[in-house]
Amino acid sequence: MKSQFDFIFFDADDTLLDFSQSARRAFALTLDEVAIPEREGMYALYQLCNHETWREYEDGKISAVQLRTIRFERFLVRAGLGWAADPAEMNTRFLNNLVQFAELLPGARELLEELRSQFGLALITNGLKEVQRRRLAHLKVDSYFSAIVVSDEIGLAKPDPAYFNYVLAQVGNPERERVLVVGDNIYSDIQGGQQAGMATCWYNPNGKERSAETEPTFEIAQLSALPGLLLAE
Repeated sequence: MKSQFDFIFFDADDTLLDFSQSARRAFALTLDEVAIPEREGMYALYQLCNHETWREYEDGKISAVQLRTIRFERFLVRAGLGWAADPAEMNTRFLNNLVQFAELLPGARELLEELRSQFGLALITNGLKEVQRRRLAHLKVDSYFSAIVVSDEIGLAKPDPAYFNYVLAQVGNPERERVLVVGDNIYSDIQGGQQAGMATCWYNPNGKERSAETEPTFEIAQLSALPGLLLAE
């Protein structure tokens, strides 16, 4: 059966890679390495600071260079730790630890293996250049993709349509209606893909409520549901 799509653009973190699990472990090790005893609620506070800072980056309000230290500066201040550690050092250690603890989500490798013979695959990520390619290589999944586009390397980030235009150019400028964007982030992946004129599939394993502003073309709760959706009439 012929699919309506030729290319699948996959987000990385929390779509194919289990970022939530690896980030939790990387954060705990980072605190240990800079001699900060972990207290209850510290990771939740860091997540809040991190998500806030990433949204500012995605909105173009700060640079990727600023993001690296601002998220840890905010965490230290809000945790009442002052200058107990150097934010830049914490960032470096955290990124290195992310590589060490990198994991795929269940079924991700099998999904890529199934799709690679039928579709062109590209990886689209707003991650940082020190860590994204190293994690993919560590997990031995980089070879599945004809293009891997890391926002930090090109100075553009999802949801900016210019980012998606760049990815399209990297895979030979296919017709936009023949491309499906798959990701877990309703803002950067789904809204971004739609603004760039492409169909979208929201990976929503936790059953989050849909945004009133953004309606994905498709929605799945399990990665294993994607092949059937791609070949559905």
